[in-house]
Amino acid sequence: MFNRIYINFLNKRIKAFSLIELILAVSILAILSTVVIIAINPAKKLAEARNSKRIMNVRAILEATNQYFIDKQDADIFSVKDSWFMIGDSLSDCSVNCNIYSSTSSPAFVDQAEVDFSNGSYGDTEYSGGGVGLNALGKTNEAGYYLSEIKDGGDDFFWNYFSVFPKSPYGKSLPENCGNENNYSENGVGMAANSLLLYLEEDTAPLIDSSCQGNNASIVGSVSYGENGIFGNSLKFDGVSAYARIANHSSLNSSNSLSLQAWAKIDEGGKTQSLLSKASYSLKVASDDKPYFEILGGSENINYSGRPGINAQVNSTIVFDNDLYVAAATNGRVYRYEGGNDWIDTGRLGTATYIWSLVEYNGQLYGGGGATGTVYRYEGDNNWVDIGRLGVATYVYSMAVYDGNLYAGTNDTGQVYRYDGDNNWVSLGQVATNTQIWSMVIFNGNLYVGTYATGRVYRYDGGTTWTDVGRLGTGTYIYSLVVHNGNLYGGNRANGRVYRYNGGTTWTDIGRLGTSTYIYSLVSFNGFLYGATGATGRVYRYDGGTTWTDVGRLGLATYVYSLIEYNGELYGGTNYEGLVYKYNGVDSWESLGHFGLGAQVNSLISYGGNLYAGTYGSGRVYRYDGSKGFFNTGRLGTNTYVYALAIYNGQLYGGGGATGIVYRYEGDNNWVSAGRPGAATYVYSMAVYDGNLYVGTNDAGQVYRYDGDNNWASLGQIATNTQVRSMVVFNGNLYAGAYATGRVYRYDGGTTWTDVGRLGTSTYIFSLMVFDGKIYGGGGSTGRVYRYDGGTTWVDTGRLGAATYVWSLVSYGGNLYGATNNLGQVFRYNGGTTWASVGQLGVSTNVYSLSVHDGKIFAGTSDQGKIFSIGDGATVYSDVDINNNEFNYIAGTYDGSNLKLYLNGIESSSKGFTAGIASNSKDLLIGSSYGSSSGDGSQVGSENFSGWLDEIAVWKRTLGAADILNIYNRSVLNLKYQVRSCAVDNCSDAIFAGPDGTGASYYSEETNRGGSLPVFNLDIERKPYFQYRVDLTSKNELLTPVLEKTEISGDLAENYTEHDCFNLNSYLVPSYLPSIPFDPKTGDTDFTNYAIKQLDNGRFAVRSCSSERDDFIELSK
Repeated sequence: MFNRIYINFLNKRIKAFSLIELILAVSILAILSTVVIIAINPAKKLAEARNSKRIMNVRAILEATNQYFIDKQDADIFSVKDSWFMIGDSLSDCSVNCNIYSSTSSPAFVDQAEVDFSNGSYGDTEYSGGGVGLNALGKTNEAGYYLSEIKDGGDDFFWNYFSVFPKSPYGKSLPENCGNENNYSENGVGMAANSLLLYLEEDTAPLIDSSCQGNNASIVGSVSYGENGIFGNSLKFDGVSAYARIANHSSLNSSNSLSLQAWAKIDEGGKTQSLLSKASYSLKVASDDKPYFEILGGSENINYSGRPGINAQVNSTIVFDNDLYVAAATNGRVYRYEGGNDWIDTGRLGTATYIWSLVEYNGQLYGGGGATGTVYRYEGDNNWVDIGRLGVATYVYSMAVYDGNLYAGTNDTGQVYRYDGDNNWVSLGQVATNTQIWSMVIFNGNLYVGTYATGRVYRYDGGTTWTDVGRLGTGTYIYSLVVHNGNLYGGNRANGRVYRYNGGTTWTDIGRLGTSTYIYSLVSFNGFLYGATGATGRVYRYDGGTTWTDVGRLGLATYVYSLIEYNGELYGGTNYEGLVYKYNGVDSWESLGHFGLGAQVNSLISYGGNLYAGTYGSGRVYRYDGSKGFFNTGRLGTNTYVYALAIYNGQLYGGGGATGIVYRYEGDNNWVSAGRPGAATYVYSMAVYDGNLYVGTNDAGQVYRYDGDNNWASLGQIATNTQVRSMVVFNGNLYAGAYATGRVYRYDGGTTWTDVGRLGTSTYIFSLMVFDGKIYGGGGSTGRVYRYDGGTTWVDTGRLGAATYVWSLVSYGGNLYGATNNLGQVFRYNGGTTWASVGQLGVSTNVYSLSVHDGKIFAGTSDQGKIFSIGDGATVYSDVDINNNEFNYIAGTYDGSNLKLYLNGIESSSKGFTAGIASNSKDLLIGSSYGSSSGDGSQVGSENFSGWLDEIAVWKRTLGAADILNIYNRSVLNLKYQVRSCAVDNCSDAIFAGPDGTGASYYSEETNRGGSLPVFNLDIERKPYFQYRVDLTSKNELLTPVLEKTEISGDLAENYTEHDCFNLNSYLVPSYLPSIPFDPKTGDTDFTNYAIKQLDNGRFAVRSCSSERDDFIELSK
């Protein structure tokens, strides 16, 4: 509404200003107003300054006229009383409407139906779906515009209000005060149970919570205010020490219903960074710049997670009781497949080290042992019962059920045995001399066996009689026999060929399987014959004639020992670390994990949503796939130890022991050498600092910086006669822990290292990490942990039980945990000097490494390389890198059963978890966490966020997928508006402008934080014509914003016209005024835009007829 300013003086004699006083006052005020205008300078301030000048001019004219009449008593200069006269010396018509108006009760103009909007003009837009939106081309171009028809309000209309009705909230912050957006046609968001809403628009602390809970945030360190955000401004965090802290409050704790969101733009990536964390729930970005959402359940339960290590080859497979069983060579054990990549160890066959055959007989599972020559029957659980040795055999290579009995082929001078119950085996005679029985099959009611060394097949004809039915070409070994489509087929060794039996002693060559030299297994599957090969590790499908089609290699296997159909799918067992593969069609084989013996685990790190373990003794790194087990990612050259892992530039690096070479993981078992740092033989520690990779070595206590390719630059010796066993980044500096001296050193650039003190009487420092804004170090020889308090001061926080070594430290659930050599125990820090044991991990004596992954602590031990988890929780990871110089919308939700991660409005990943969220009294941290989430490499430093954050929110309820998408689409879709008032009917005399009167500004919903639709107060000149422009933008070529309606409201001027110009110069100048004032905007002296009239009661009134910015200026006296 217009603010009408009436200024009236009482009708009594008041001492008048002198002319000099008036001139001085006007001049001083004019100068002061000009100074203010120059200092501020927007259009609004200019208009306000001109209005101030008009008030002074009106007052000056009124005072001078009043004084003239007092002095002259001249009542005849006005020909008509109570009538307005324009002041000026123009001889032409001086009539003008002079800001006299009345309010209109309803919108003067409405665009709503297609017929209304069709009168405007479209640019890559159209009327569709009840409003104006982008057309196909506009969506592709991500922008379009709409120009309304030109509205004719006449000379008497004031354009006051412009109301818009977008279909959904566009370019708009979430509503404040837990409000709802019910006035939009669709996609309005309800803020019920909103616990936190930070717009981050402030220019100083505190950060105001705009939810209904008052959870304001304080600032720790230095942040940059007023940075460009996704909606208005954002806050920039330095990634070193700056973060925001919100005091613990019940509204921020929820056991089974939670939603979090943040808009984040990364400045410096390559490290774990926390967007917000309350210890039991966190929204973070991993060191590969991919976001994740973590929930902790609160327990400290210890669970065995498996072991990485050297596994067995799979020599035999069988389906028994609807489950798949595999037999592993070298460890003599049988494993049952549980789905995914999960295998259950069903036990070892006595002291057997090889298992070449499995068979089902009389509803039970039997296995033939290697090295013992004994057959075992499976009785469930881990129980395999010895049912006797077959003569003097040491290997049972094949078994078959024939004529209701169990038969076994051995290496005992080519004999076959029949099982007669209990531990009794009856010899059926020698098939041939100097041979072994490697394969058996039932064909046309007879038992056939394939031999080793002779390359011949024999038919059993009863008693001890075996009939030679021919040789398979020039082959010497027959590892496989199978019946397919009514024919008997045999696979040969030496020439890699398959033969079809044609009766008598005739075998027809049906071709070679690629370049293979061994055919280990044949199987009939889906109407085709498949063959498993040796030397190439490939499987082939028989396509008739002599044609075999390669259907792919099974991982990195060189031998495929067994093929079997299970649940309608084809599986193969290999020599490659005991891996079993499932055939997925064409040439694709999927690993189902492996099993076997492991090594000591010296390093753990979470990378790319997976846990990686570096082993001691094998020099290999293994990837943990949850229930799928551990997958060998390869060996680091010829290294036998992997002491350190780090993530640098989005890739995984490992530090080798024995060679001192660092390797970079390129995937698919490929570790590429990145060079040797100096003369090091061991790389003990790694850290990413200032955008570079640093390693600590045993090379005379030197630290090296990786400069690309195979180049390493020495940064000097931190101390003499030492090794660098640990490193951490803290407050923008790199710190290194020394071996033998027990001291910590700070890197100060070049080759300069500053001694920052010793950890008590410790001689070794195996671990350094950041927790709750401080460095903590684990002492070797003392078993104590120390906190760094600056200078050279380290405060003793206590001993971990009876430990003498603290191998690793990690932050989990807002607490500090330490791994020790005290009976393989892990301890939790309870403050002061108190550490509480959370238990022993298996039968280990040492726990060497700790890392947080999937909502749990994972610990690598000395107990045969077993890995254990501590706690319960879950994490969902995105596979999208968000270090893209843009704001990304990250949200996490939990409903008591499932947690989900959303990236830019789309569900990225989900996981079941029913344990609930642990309640805690920790403060909520924005832009940081309580400490390092890993005990290795690039994750041991602080998790302070480096970049920009905007619109942080927490709900104590679960947002649905539609809610998340609607919130994201606020940034994807936008409507912005400009208006213009015009003097001519085609509006060629005016430009479109926003609220500051320039073409660079727009009206929008950016600051509309309520639930109501936007109404814009217009600040434009009163001219007859009006037009608006709508700019439509979309970042998604499938979506468009839609404008459903507009309304234009205002006030109507009365039809009042002033008389001819009235020249006051001869009356007032120069005795009462130095000159007649003119309007500060027009500068016109012959048409001043000031009007005067004499009232009936002898008083006078003066009015400005060109007032701006809703002000009506009139003075009377």
